[in-house]
Amino acid sequence: VVHGEGVGSEVMEAALDGLDAIMHLENLTIDLRFGPEHGPRPAFSSELAGFFESVFAAGGPVLCGPAGGRFVYDLRQHFDLNYKLVPLRPFIRCGDIGPLRAERTAGVDVLIVRENVGGLYFGAWGRASVRGMDHAYQTFGYTRAQIERVVREAAARAAKRRKGLCAVVKTDGVPAVSRLWREVLERETRGMGLAMNVLEVDNAAYQLINNPRQFDVIFAPNMFGDVLGDVGALLLGARGMSF
Repeated sequence: VVHGEGVGSEVMEAALDGLDAIMHLENLTIDLRFGPEHGPRPAFSSELAGFFESVFAAGGPVLCGPAGGRFVYDLRQHFDLNYKLVPLRPFIRCGDIGPLRAERTAGVDVLIVRENVGGLYFGAWGRASVRGMDHAYQTFGYTRAQIERVVREAAARAAKRRKGLCAVVKTDGVPAVSRLWREVLERETRGMGLAMNVLEVDNAAYQLINNPRQFDVIFAPNMFGDVLGDVGALLLGARGMSF
């Protein structure tokens, strides 16, 4: 258990209460180990990395509270956590807590597979003076190998579910990256018998709320998947209910 910082302690206190209830109901015994606290500036330190590694070596997961700064990005990069799963499956008993009518969310079962260690969040950034004007920049790119890993994972999960796979791109806005994602998609899924679809990210966000039952597995580049995961949280009732 790593509490994180800021609101992390409050969140983790509630999470541990929930875990304790599950242990009691299921007659489980779980060995809880508590990691080092964050310093005044949130960072993925060598001390935290060592704690994570010891837990992983023992075959356990880490329950980690929120932290600011680059913590989460450094964590993903350090352990090469190359994809993130965002399940969107509304809880029946929570059907009336969000802004969407329960009949719109009934039967929804979507899985977003998001690339997690590349793209915009891991590009080069900075500020400079260009012809006397203050200039901020951020550049990014993807390798074929990075895309192949997440496509294979998304396709494998779709094959075990309802065999639907939707790729999210931005053909004209991000042309080179979008073309490479589509090329890899077509090659890696050939012969798998999946129902394929490709949507522009803005349309995907609209469709996810307007007609969510059309989706099975969605896979997307890092930033697109991040946005879609938060938008899709409306299907669950609130952003805080999404992973």
